[in-house]
Amino acid sequence: MNEAGHRTSSWTTKAGKPIGDKKYSLSRVTYMINNEAYIGKVNYKGQIYPGLWSPIIDEETWAKAHERLAEHRKERKPYRNIGCSGLLTKILKCKACGCAIVHTYVIKKGRHKYHYYYCSNAQKRGKSECAIRYVGAQSLEESVEKFLRGTIKITETMPNKAEAESILSPIWNTIFF
Repeated sequence: MNEAGHRTSSWTTKAGKPIGDKKYSLSRVTYMINNEAYIGKVNYKGQIYPGLWSPIIDEETWAKAHERLAEHRKERKPYRNIGCSGLLTKILKCKACGCAIVHTYVIKKGRHKYHYYYCSNAQKRGKSECAIRYVGAQSLEESVEKFLRGTIKITETMPNKAEAESILSPIWNTIFF
């Protein structure tokens, strides 16, 4: 659908904010395939009823689409990154596309763990969607730490004096996140 130039529906809110007009994601297409409205039916509280409109596609095509989905369905593994969160988790946004930057890691040869941050948009929609894909966690976190140490000036009246002092203390260098 994306290659053919199709986009999601769009509208403008009362406040003037444009919504939609984006490329289709895998989850959006899956939702559309699972929507009974396309075969002229409605799902109400788990029960399927005939709709008051003509179907857009026939039930045979809809059933074939569901067979294809079942063939390609992958079992989801438990989230592996649950015990390993980065220092900048839930803080970073991608400058190129505005999406969240997420922390993760890979284990190479069963013993070396490499931490990095990546753009969630590039992960979900493909590498062509965002120029920024992966950034090493250590270099990024060190840059932020260096910036903070250079900009923080401790005064007696500052509201978060304890936090500022902890960032500037030598103990910061011994912490592994």
